[in-house]
Order: sequence, then C-alpha cells, then structure tokens
Amino acid sequence: MLYFLFTIILSFLFSFAILKLSHCKKWLDVPDEERRIHKKPTPNLGGIAMFFAFWLVMALFMFFNQVQDAYFKYIVGLFIGSLILFVTGIIDDRKKINPGLKLVAQVLAALTIIAAGVGISFINNPFGGFIFLNQIQIPVLTIHNTIYQITLWADIFALIWIVGMINVVNFLDGLDGLAGGVSGIAFIAIYLLSMSPAVNQPLSAIIALVALGAVIGFLPFNLNPARLFMGDTGSMFLGFMLATLAIISGGKVATALLVLGLPIFDGIWVAISRIVHSKKPWSAGRDHLHHKLMDLGLSRRAITIIYWIITALFGGISLVAGAKEKFVALIILVLILVVGMIVVNRKIRTS
Repeated sequence: MLYFLFTIILSFLFSFAILKLSHCKKWLDVPDEERRIHKKPTPNLGGIAMFFAFWLVMALFMFFNQVQDAYFKYIVGLFIGSLILFVTGIIDDRKKINPGLKLVAQVLAALTIIAAGVGISFINNPFGGFIFLNQIQIPVLTIHNTIYQITLWADIFALIWIVGMINVVNFLDGLDGLAGGVSGIAFIAIYLLSMSPAVNQPLSAIIALVALGAVIGFLPFNLNPARLFMGDTGSMFLGFMLATLAIISGGKVATALLVLGLPIFDGIWVAISRIVHSKKPWSAGRDHLHHKLMDLGLSRRAITIIYWIITALFGGISLVAGAKEKFVALIILVLILVVGMIVVNRKIRTS
C-alpha cells in the first residue's frame, strides 16, 4: 500500500508539473473539425506523468525487493515495450505521426514483451477443459543450453491481443475521465484477481496496484471539465499494461474481455462500420458509442459514469464467476450492446 500511495502522490505532482509546463510552452491540443469534443486548447501530455510515476515506483520496488529472474525478465520487457510506446505517443501527441508507423511501434512493443516470455499457452474452454496454443514450437536459437523458441499460436494470439488492447484504450480516450476511469477499474479487478488464492500472483498484484495509483493521481486533472488529457502517450501505456497484466496474471484474458467488454465491442463495431462504408478503420470520426450518446443529449459526465458502472458491474462478475459463467456473461453483454447500438443509431437517424 505504501507503493500505491507513493505512486498516487508522484502521479499527482507530475501531472501538476506537466499542466503548468504545457501552458508555459504552449503544448496544447487544439480542437479539430473531425471530433470537436473539447472546446478550447488543452494540454495533452498527461501520459508522461503516469509513465514516470509508475516506473519510478517500480524501480524502487525492484531495488528493495528480490525478484525472481523470470519475473525480472517480464518487468524488463514491460519497461522496454512501454518505453517504445511512450516515445511514439509523445511524438504523436505533439506532431502527429502516420497511423501505420504508430501500428509498427505497437507491434514492436508487443513483440518485446512476447520475447520476454509473456505468452498464453492455453485458454480455458467454457465448455470444459482447455484450448492449448503451444502445439507448434519453432526453435530459434540456443544460448547457454537454453533453447529460445517461437510458440506459434500462443505468440500470434498474444500479439493480436496486446495490439488490440492498446487501440481499445486509445479509442476509449474520447471523453474526460473515460479511459482513465475504466482502466482504473480494470486494474482493481486484476489486482483482486491476482491476490486471490486461485491465482496467487503477487507481482501482478503489485504492478496492477502501482498502475492504479498512476491513474488515480492523474484523474483529478482529467475529470470533466478536463484540464489535462492523457494523450496517446497515456492511452497506449494503459492499454499495454492492461493487456500484459491480463496475460501475466494467470492468463486471465476472459476476465479482461469481460471487464473491458464495452470499449472492446465499441472498437470492433466502429472498425467494421468504417470498413463497410469504405473508410479506414483508424480514421478519425465521431462514430464511437460515447459520441453517439452525446448526440442523443447525454452529458459527458453521465456517459462517463455509465461506462464506469458497466465496467465495475462486469468486473465484479469476472471475479466471482467461473469460465462458463464468464462466457455466458460475455454473450449477454454483447447482445445488450448490439441491441443498444441499433437503438441508438435509429434514434440518431430519426432525430
């Protein structure tokens, strides 16, 4: 808890410093014609505060605690991968870069953590047993009698999962406090899951708690009306952390799918819709669910609270449900969201 509290304090102080420096240097995100969410130029480098708060506290944790070699390798991979996204995010927040280059950076970050040994060898079958992903293993090289290999399906699954989650949180960062609040709730779920006797992953719990502290320290500046945005620097960092923690904490991908079911569904729906209308999936636009709810007259605060409640509800379900119950809950969530999206679109067209 000391690490958690220290991270909150650091994140708050760093956020305050970034806010003042951004105004001094005129590092502001100017409203554009494609989204038109915020009305006035606002600093968008809040992700820097979360990144530095998280890694400074993790460095302290590593210094004062003996970490097993396997876990040390995970943390090093996590740092290098997040550093790649950190640099990419800053460049994009300040200068805007080609979406293709940003995707390359996301893939490199995912490959870094996969190379560090983070992967999913099996997933629970909701109908009983397991679905194994480690049948095909391709040796790459041998160092000091240690064979390094590619576990084909497991590594492909992890790559798609990590890149997908990075973009899900990136898409979610469209309203004040939305991405930060949802990510914070997800970190709480991962922390509680990691501390449960069935999983028993204390390192995952520490990482999730420190990440939660970084979010909490930043949120006072990001709640409506936001004085500081996290930018791509922050959203990609949070997405990367959530994706990786879901794998490290006992391969609980189903839990993350349930907790973040709403933004994941929204991202998939928007991507398919854009492709159907001959648009690039990564193009900017006001077609996410939170945009549509705003068009129906809901306030930004109300939309954010709705997202938080849904995330917390299904986060709670994910903690107490078994594999089959999680699968059923996920199906119910998808059905509710499909019906909800159809109803919302119809109301917008008729209004």
